[in-house]
Amino acid sequence: MKATKLFGLGLASLMVFGFTASNVHAAGVVGTDATTTNVTIKDADTANLILKSTPSLFSFETSLNDTGSYTLAGTNKDNEQIVVYNDKSDQSWTVSAALTDNSLTATSGTYTVSTLSFNGGDAIGTGASNVVATNPTGATNSGTIGTDIEDLSITFSDPNGTLKSGDTLTGTINYTLNNVTDPA
Repeated sequence: MKATKLFGLGLASLMVFGFTASNVHAAGVVGTDATTTNVTIKDADTANLILKSTPSLFSFETSLNDTGSYTLAGTNKDNEQIVVYNDKSDQSWTVSAALTDNSLTATSGTYTVSTLSFNGGDAIGTGASNVVATNPTGATNSGTIGTDIEDLSITFSDPNGTLKSGDTLTGTINYTLNNVTDPA
């Protein structure tokens, strides 16, 4: 009987406390308001240009020929872009490319490349501009900017006929990000 009284007393206390606590917190919302938030992105105070990435592999394929002269269209293996980060919209820039030693190398020798071009720029050759990417104009010239690779081609020769079926020629294209104008 004592346990029942204690239980009843505890339950009654809990009910009284519960009703009292809920009455204290039951006040209604008396008003609301909102604040519009605008974040404006502006040009940075300093001019930062970063060459973030370049394609990792250009691929060319051909059959042997008896002339020893090869002009090939290529593919950008993974459809990668030349990517530049620019934090100032009035900053002009270019990306230039150059094939190391203007040559390709295989186990059978070194082969002189007379032209390597993409995006309207020649990475080697007489009168080569080497420019393969340029800045867009206006507000689109800020942030991360990607340039697709188009019209990829290469011309080289094997005057001594040393290439064999199965040979793989390799070369390295080096890229340089150039600050054409340094805004104040």
